Amino acid sequence: MSDTIPVIDFQAALAEDAPADLLRRIRDAAESIGLIQVVNHGVPLELIEDFERRIGRILRLPHAEKASLASPTGHPYRGWRQWPDDFGRLELERYSIAQFDNPADATAAGVGRRWLGLYEDANVWPSQDRDLREVAFAYTDAAVGLARRALGLYERILGLPASSFPHDEPPLHQLRRQRLPDLDLPGHRLRRGQAPAAGTHGHLGRDDPAPER
Repeated sequence: MSDTIPVIDFQAALAEDAPADLLRRIRDAAESIGLIQVVNHGVPLELIEDFERRIGRILRLPHAEKASLASPTGHPYRGWRQWPDDFGRLELERYSIAQFDNPADATAAGVGRRWLGLYEDANVWPSQDRDLREVAFAYTDAAVGLARRALGLYERILGLPASSFPHDEPPLHQLRRQRLPDLDLPGHRLRRGQAPAAGTHGHLGRDDPAPER
């Protein structure tokens, strides 16, 4: 087994006549490192880039404007949040979006009662981009759909009956977009840039074989 994350053509893997070697690579990666990178996943590149562009603009706003987008309840995974290092310098900042705005929306989508408390703290939507909510939820739906298809693929590879993994109840999903500012260190400058994250199953990237950001 290799510790290299394999690049998988997702549509080829889902096909009825998927090559046995391709399915074996997916199983080996799942068992050894727990990760695969998928291309040809069917999520529109325009949606991915639109979401990243909008979140990038939020993270580039002046500090005072970003601070106004922090969760009013102090929730660490709603809106904008930053972490300073021991010297007070910005070490990490991120913008987080839950899958639903409130318990009522979660209930309407079929979320079980025991999970509704996760949505008591509302999302924080920036007035600077009134279309972000629509784009973010479309991105979330695309990521969740991809995750469901991946679970079905794992069931097939493992020889399990359909729906062995939970598919029915909406998953607990969250989007997070992180920015790691450049660090000025003695003798050099460390450029760290933006680090995307999605709360349950990874990050969607360009539909090509290049490493996804």
